[in-house]
Amino acid sequence: MRTRAPRSHEWLDAATQRLRVLWAEGLGTREIGEALGVGKNAVIGKAHRLGLAPRPSPLGVHPGQPLPAPRPRPVPLPRMDRPVVRKLEPQQACAMGRRPPAPPPPSPPQPAPALRVGMEQCAYPTNDGRPWRFCGAPAVPNRPYCAACCAIAYRPFYRRLEDAA
Repeated sequence: MRTRAPRSHEWLDAATQRLRVLWAEGLGTREIGEALGVGKNAVIGKAHRLGLAPRPSPLGVHPGQPLPAPRPRPVPLPRMDRPVVRKLEPQQACAMGRRPPAPPPPSPPQPAPALRVGMEQCAYPTNDGRPWRFCGAPAVPNRPYCAACCAIAYRPFYRRLEDAA
């Protein structure tokens, strides 16, 4: 298989006319591409953009046999021939004698009210799950926790090193 370096190609009027002639003669896309100095995919793309008749598939065709005639393209139906389908709302379907509308989904459960923590209350959590619960004892000035919770939360660096060892 021969590989060729990618190069840009502008389709000149002469090359386009030659493509039309070679296409009408029935040459393959590879042969047309070699004659024009482009790849077969460039030939296929240009033929499609020019609106040339589509080529039949060469699969199953043996050398020396003529290519089968191209299949005609299907003509799309106008949209007005198609019926318009509209979904009914559940209330409309119920009014027409069909099944009753589904009940509304249940509302999600509301969490129990948690202790509201202000600036003067300890904000140290006392549980691991929701709803969050907090200590609520009087907080140390300029700290979010009470004295007992500060001892747990704020540990000197040397103690953390001792615990890690």
